[in-house]
Amino acid sequence: MRMRTGCLGIVAGVAIGFCFSVAGGELEAAFLKPPVHALPHVWWHWLGNNVTRDGITRDLEAMRDAGIGGATVFHIASHAGMQALSNSLADNVSYQNPAWWALMRHAAEEADRLGLELGMHNCPGFSVSGGPWITPEYAMQKVVWSETQVKGPALFSARLPQPKTALDFYRDIAVVAVPDGEPAAASVIDVTARAAADGTCTWQVPEGRWTLFRVGHTPTGARPRPAPEDVKNKSLEADKLSAEAMTIHLENVIPPLKRELGKRVGTSFAHLLLDSYEAGQQDWSPRFRAEFLARRGYDPVPWLPVLAGRKIGGGTLSARFKEDMALTVEELFTENHFALFNKWTRENKLALQIEPYGGPFNPFEAAAVADVPMVEFWGFPVPWTKEVGGFPGVAGAVGRALGRPVIATEAFTGMPTYAKWSESPKDFKNTGDASFARGINRMTLHHWVHQPFDPRFTPGMTMGWWGSHFGQVQTWHRPGKAFYRYLGRCQALLQRGEQVVDVLALECRPQASELDAVPASVFLRDLTVKDGRLVLPSGRSYALLRLPKRDAMSLPVARKVRELVANGATVCGPRPARACGLADYPAADTEVRRIAEEVWGPQAAGAKEHPFGKGRTVWGKSSEEALADLGIQPGVILMNNVSNRVLCSHREDHGVPYFFLANITGEPASVTASFRVAGRTPEFWDPETARREPACLWTERNGRTELRLTFEPNQSRFVVFRKTSAADGDRIVKVGVPGARQLEIVKAVYRAKDTGEEKDLTDIVRAQTGINSLRLHIDNSQLGGDPFPNRFKAFEITYVLDGKQTTRILNERQWLVLPKGFSEDPDVRVGRNAAGEAVARGARPGTLAALTRSGKLLTAEVPAPPPPLDASGDWQVKFAKGWGAPEEPVTFASLAPWNASPVPGIRYFSGTATYTKEVKVPEALLAKGLRVFLDLGDVRELAEVRVNARDLGTVWHAPYRVEVTDLLRAGDNRLEIKVTNTWANRMIGDAQEPEECVWGQPKKAWDRQKEKEYTGCGLSVLPGWLKAGEARPSKGRYTFCMWNYFTKESTLLDAGLIGPVRLVCEAEAVFVGPAR
Repeated sequence: MRMRTGCLGIVAGVAIGFCFSVAGGELEAAFLKPPVHALPHVWWHWLGNNVTRDGITRDLEAMRDAGIGGATVFHIASHAGMQALSNSLADNVSYQNPAWWALMRHAAEEADRLGLELGMHNCPGFSVSGGPWITPEYAMQKVVWSETQVKGPALFSARLPQPKTALDFYRDIAVVAVPDGEPAAASVIDVTARAAADGTCTWQVPEGRWTLFRVGHTPTGARPRPAPEDVKNKSLEADKLSAEAMTIHLENVIPPLKRELGKRVGTSFAHLLLDSYEAGQQDWSPRFRAEFLARRGYDPVPWLPVLAGRKIGGGTLSARFKEDMALTVEELFTENHFALFNKWTRENKLALQIEPYGGPFNPFEAAAVADVPMVEFWGFPVPWTKEVGGFPGVAGAVGRALGRPVIATEAFTGMPTYAKWSESPKDFKNTGDASFARGINRMTLHHWVHQPFDPRFTPGMTMGWWGSHFGQVQTWHRPGKAFYRYLGRCQALLQRGEQVVDVLALECRPQASELDAVPASVFLRDLTVKDGRLVLPSGRSYALLRLPKRDAMSLPVARKVRELVANGATVCGPRPARACGLADYPAADTEVRRIAEEVWGPQAAGAKEHPFGKGRTVWGKSSEEALADLGIQPGVILMNNVSNRVLCSHREDHGVPYFFLANITGEPASVTASFRVAGRTPEFWDPETARREPACLWTERNGRTELRLTFEPNQSRFVVFRKTSAADGDRIVKVGVPGARQLEIVKAVYRAKDTGEEKDLTDIVRAQTGINSLRLHIDNSQLGGDPFPNRFKAFEITYVLDGKQTTRILNERQWLVLPKGFSEDPDVRVGRNAAGEAVARGARPGTLAALTRSGKLLTAEVPAPPPPLDASGDWQVKFAKGWGAPEEPVTFASLAPWNASPVPGIRYFSGTATYTKEVKVPEALLAKGLRVFLDLGDVRELAEVRVNARDLGTVWHAPYRVEVTDLLRAGDNRLEIKVTNTWANRMIGDAQEPEECVWGQPKKAWDRQKEKEYTGCGLSVLPGWLKAGEARPSKGRYTFCMWNYFTKESTLLDAGLIGPVRLVCEAEAVFVGPAR
């Protein structure tokens, strides 16, 4: 974490309190009104040449009104490359022609007017970097070869076959002769000088069998994809290893932007994007041989047959040559592609967003170049992952280490088997929360497709069959603003301060957000040690350095590790056995092994650490174990976290620690959370409602704050520690069923398992024992350090509980939980009522006890709440006009899904319907000490709730429930619920009608069970009536969509208010003599 010094020079207590107060106030202000930069972004796809000025304005205004902060323009093929569209809406528009630039200028002007950030992908398509200005000479190159067998002694004179050539472009690299077997590199003969330009080679062959390799390079054939049809076959991917080629590309991107958009470049037009790399491999470039020689110190030419499968110098040396090849490609890729891009963007005040993975480059180095590192995750289960949501991975780990405030993600990307106008915000809650909890702090929604058509033709344009569908054409766009607000509130907090991480890794791939990472270049150049901590120029500092799990280490890295450990660092990782590659071989291996002997010490059985200089090395241990040895506890420990339902992210802003916790399942969850915070009052901040309230039930143990947290299905919250707990008084620390039990600690020892040596811990454990209770994690940080390093230990405790003596033995890292002074009730929640009294909520009827910090016992009598009041019958339902449903209100005698209706207009309805009902509420439900909730049961998909004309907002995921305690009155109460479903049913209904469009061939895709499923077909030609904006021929169709996901046989989806709808009461019992 970062070392802060901003409050020095003032009286310590006042200064710290002031800083906490200011930071806490700024945190709250951002939470209540997220700044624009904290709002979610979208990827704004322009499909083919179907772009209009009016459509641009409608799109951007809808984004602004929904709470979107920015958009990235992609100009891609008309069906995202899935199939071709034979015509377009705007025949005069082509990528970067004058009409296109006029549209881009309009978009920039409108974004500026609306206060939105605009940017674009750097080239046509969504991968990677190139265009029609790249010729084969400057395209991505690969090594190719032909082989000719010869035997000597003899004079050979013949034309060597030209290797396989692409795009009619080929250049020779060398001609080499390799004797049979596994010859040394010195035995490989370069005969390039004996070969003519046409490949004719004249050479006196020595004794034996030889293979002549004619080695050259040719374009890989990679093209930006999926580029608009009119530039698709004219465009090539630029050579990523060539500064000259990449300069040609950048000259065709950034200067035209500046010329056309003027002063908006670097202001409202603020970023360029390099989307996920999908251009394949590249292993050569015109200057590659010279670069390799300068960087690796030897000529690669004698080794090139290794790329054809030959072994030079044996398998080990051949593999090490491949290491050098890969490293050279990675370095050139970073310098001439990513870093050159960054140089151009920074000079023009543009941020560079990069998804740094998937290519023949070092993702750590690529992430270090990004101003906004990005990842991606899918909104639904996909065959290649079982995880919910996304991981910040390398991008997040490197971005955090280098102080990047935003770790973004391409969010909720949809597979056609799941996202087919059938998705809604409830489907995104858990995946989004999991991504937030793992360290992501900006959602960039995939996608918000540009809608060029007359709004009558809805939902209109799609990105082929890809993506989750956001935008003003969604049925739920208006009520879905609650979802966008939720994202904005989460991001407002998650973009402040910094994530707390104790471990820095050298090019280790993190599984979540447990460590930061740096590439070798940053490691070698910037990492220092101060007071035993590893420090980066960003201000981030760490207790531990984690090395990758491999036996090879470059000599510069080995020297740097020795320097860091000598200066006081703790380094965790395996001893290196050799250097990397063939550079300075074998001398480099010798020096690496010598450094290993110094820093890791002599190899000895069972050894797991070694002191060197002011620091030490550790191996054979996890990061958690190594941190525990340093006395550093986890930032948060979640106990009883069944199936890891609850995830957590730990952040700090100017000394104010706070945590985002999320239940990522559709089931209730309960955990006991232990936070590495002391002397502060925890507060609960709800990002859905913006409600903030202090916790009323928690304890402090061993410098940590412990509280039990209960979660509804799909619930998330922030736990914020912005205020000191000095004024909390004699607060409640435990709640449960009365019945005192007596606990006495007789003896506690730590014992080495191999020798039986003991350390007495009785006094330490007694000091940690609460009021007749003990919760103890068996680790060195809680038990006074490690008395027997690098040895297995057992913890033995003898105690008396209720007069009965018991002895227990536990291993390291287990939990010991002994009974409390009374049995805790796992369901009860403690809060304060409107009068400020301490109350119990959710408790079972009967007597409830509370224990205060001073040991005072309080009681509360919990009454049995009245039974739920059913409100499922006799609803008046008014369907929105224009979508085929009856125009007059319809009575639902009992609630049922719309798709079960015998009326076709209801069965196939998509959109919003308003349910109204008068409910008689008895006095019993209004009694003091009751909270009343309107529980809607099952809703498909979103519900906007009003009670007695009071707007209660939108519920968009289960449980569909709102509190109505203060809104009800005895007698009649009016309920009004607007329910919105998805487009799927109306589209299936339209499929029952005669066809009016021409469609392409049906396509199928894999679902998670790896079974193929029909996922539709794209429009082959835009109909004339659509282009002209005229009425459509069909009178029975209501939707128009560029991709048809459904047939007349497709299964209808549940829709509407399904219920049961009930008024449900919860007792709220006041503790006698409430703690203050």
